[in-house]
Amino acid sequence: MEPAKVLSKKELTRKLQDAGFLSTIVESTADTDAALIAGNVEFKQLTSGISTHFTDTIEKSAGKSTSELSACISINILMKGQVDFALSNHRYTLSATTNEPLLFINVIKEKQLFTRYFHQYVKIKKLNITVDKEWLLARCRNADDVTLTETIFAQQASVFKWLCNKEILSYAETLFNLNKHDCLVNQLQAEQLTLQIFNQCYQRLTDEKKFAVSPQQEQQSNPAFNAFEQEIEKLIDQKLSLVELSTKLGASISTLQRYCKAKHQCTLKEYIRNQKLEYARRAILFDNLSIGEASYYAGYSHVSNFVTAFKKYFSVTPSQLQKQYIK
Repeated sequence: MEPAKVLSKKELTRKLQDAGFLSTIVESTADTDAALIAGNVEFKQLTSGISTHFTDTIEKSAGKSTSELSACISINILMKGQVDFALSNHRYTLSATTNEPLLFINVIKEKQLFTRYFHQYVKIKKLNITVDKEWLLARCRNADDVTLTETIFAQQASVFKWLCNKEILSYAETLFNLNKHDCLVNQLQAEQLTLQIFNQCYQRLTDEKKFAVSPQQEQQSNPAFNAFEQEIEKLIDQKLSLVELSTKLGASISTLQRYCKAKHQCTLKEYIRNQKLEYARRAILFDNLSIGEASYYAGYSHVSNFVTAFKKYFSVTPSQLQKQYIK
């Protein structure tokens, strides 16, 4: 494994893109060149086709990274620390200690966004093993294998967890040590251990007695708050006044303003504008919209105004974003 180092937002973006996550956005509350995480972060593609990701870091500032994932099984051995992530719009927080390491598996059923949140001073040691659905189906030997695999991806839940047993934990620790020295013998042993971990986890996913993890629920006191963000999604393309919006949401303007101030530290009008800019950014990155199309999509009559607002919110212009994140 490479020596421990400090990674800024820019450097982490480059590392993720080099690992194959081309449609990736990394954001941070710190400056572009300031430290986001410190420690070892390494991605490896094994000759068998399985991807591994080693993390032994401390998070230096708040931020997040968002990538588009294809259908896959993502196995995580969390040796210490806490991970905060979201699959599409469902957010999860899982923790482990030295005495109680955690095994959790994300089943990505179809192409979707994965967001990893960073929190200052959080230490994490984690091994990730990812197998694409296509890779798995290609190795099925009969119709029963295919049915079993499809059943895993058809489950309603997306995240499952168990306390990590000593055998899998030992395999993970060995993989961390093997990764420090790159040579043929270590690579062959790493392939073997990775397949053993995956085999055990695949069998767990086929077991009816699984521990599904429920997404976090927002704690909101006013009933209007529960539906607010979902309804905003539906109304975002409509040019509504605040009065019209409050009528449709069934809450007073002052109530909605308090909600935005408490949760998002902005006014209702700013929240709607920011959401439109978020949609425009994703459309540029993932839907290949032109800047003019994204400007119209975000509700701006003039591209120059859109570019100004975009840069103010994201600290980068739309064209710079394209150059950084789209190959």
